[in-house]
Amino acid sequence: MPNRLADRLSAARQRRFVGRAAEQALFQSALAAPEMPFQVLYVFGPGGVGKTTLLNAFESEGEQAKVRVLRIDARNVEPSPDTFVGALRLALNLSPACPACLAITAVQQLGRPADAGQAVQL
Repeated sequence: MPNRLADRLSAARQRRFVGRAAEQALFQSALAAPEMPFQVLYVFGPGGVGKTTLLNAFESEGEQAKVRVLRIDARNVEPSPDTFVGALRLALNLSPACPACLAITAVQQLGRPADAGQAVQL
């Protein structure tokens, strides 16, 4: 049994999490793959269906698999490129004082943003 309160609470949350077997299987297969089949997992659906709880489970599974899971809560991000880049810098733990630039060549190859990742609708 875990000793720290945070560990006990996490274990209790994991025991209470039920359902979403297909979504969990998708994420677990991605974690087990030799190369991640996607870089972005886009989870969407109406409020109250369990998106945040599912992402908490994904984060825990990633942690157990020693895979860094970056998470941006869009409720805290204005819909603008500058704000999104700021949230991304924060998630990547990049210092605001350290200049960084994301350069994408042949962006048309990515298609629509949803095509660059895996979408899960709840």
